[in-house]
Amino acid sequence: MDERRLRRQKLAIALQAAIEQHSLVLHFQPIYHLATGNIESVEALLRWTSPDYGVVPPLEIIAVAEQHGLAHRLNEWVLLSACAQLRRWQQAGHPLLKVNVNISPSIFMDGELASTVRRVLRLTQLEATSLVLEITEDTSLWDTADSTEILQQLRGLGIEIALDDFGTGYSSFSHLRQLPINKLKIDKSFVSDMATDVRATNLVQTIISLAQSLDMQIVAEGIEDKAQQTKLQQLGCEFGQGYFLARPMSELHMTEELLANVSAFAKRANTSVS
Repeated sequence: MDERRLRRQKLAIALQAAIEQHSLVLHFQPIYHLATGNIESVEALLRWTSPDYGVVPPLEIIAVAEQHGLAHRLNEWVLLSACAQLRRWQQAGHPLLKVNVNISPSIFMDGELASTVRRVLRLTQLEATSLVLEITEDTSLWDTADSTEILQQLRGLGIEIALDDFGTGYSSFSHLRQLPINKLKIDKSFVSDMATDVRATNLVQTIISLAQSLDMQIVAEGIEDKAQQTKLQQLGCEFGQGYFLARPMSELHMTEELLANVSAFAKRANTSVS
């Protein structure tokens, strides 16, 4: 326990320096429209390789930030970097592309999220409708009254809200009805079990039907093979991400993937016309 605590303390010092020196990086995983193969958005994923500790897992980065008062600065860095990169991609010929950014509990509950997002959008000159904030069930439902107010402020700006890892937390039908959420992201554990557990398939179908009845879009996480993608499409799932479709990739490789996706779409369109 002492070794773990000492590592966290040293990592906190190193993380603060990494934020200040912009030595953190973002990777991006595309989210596809399953029927067309078009990239609808990209999820920004934090990566950090420390000179002293090597590759630090994202969950440990977040835990260190939360425990040592760095969460707000870290979240703001991620938001600013992700929005700035999306703006560059939009200006390069992908005007409809969106970016998904995960929000940690502390920045969500400190009451400054809406003002932080406004500032980031102003600095990057990004339209609010291009930003999707991913909130976990536990985060958004700690205090329903405050959560609803915060989410309504964000929705008022035009930002989309996605409930991440849906099915693994503590949501109720009442919460889903009250919270101004646009998207549900089906947790990958349900997707992976569809091939072997009929109950998992039935549950996924129920979640999709629930989302449709509440006028929400559905994104399936963790698609790992063609059979899963096909089944999800048959059940009415509109969007998906996962290693079968594309792994998280660097900014450079994501740029190449976007160009290839546009070319493939144009080719499909020409083929259908002819």
